[in-house]
Amino acid sequence: MRLCAYGQADDPWVVQVEWFREENSLRVEVHNPGFPANVRLRRPDANDAHGRGLLLVDAIAESWHSGPSRFGGTVVSFVVADAWPS
Repeated sequence: MRLCAYGQADDPWVVQVEWFREENSLRVEVHNPGFPANVRLRRPDANDAHGRGLLLVDAIAESWHSGPSRFGGTVVSFVVADAWPS
């Protein structure tokens, strides 16, 4: 088993990122081998080395969610509104 910063996996640790244009918005999906139940928005202290990923997503996204990935593991999906001018 390989231990990673964001989860554990028996297979080589791979992150898959997909993005889609939906009219003027951008939808991004980030798939990783972590556990869906471990995904949560954190408020790290200034000295913490980790824990800002979803905080950044929450700041720029119109909406986001997490859950089981179709590849196994976890997916975090978010939408950035008005990513392209009309």
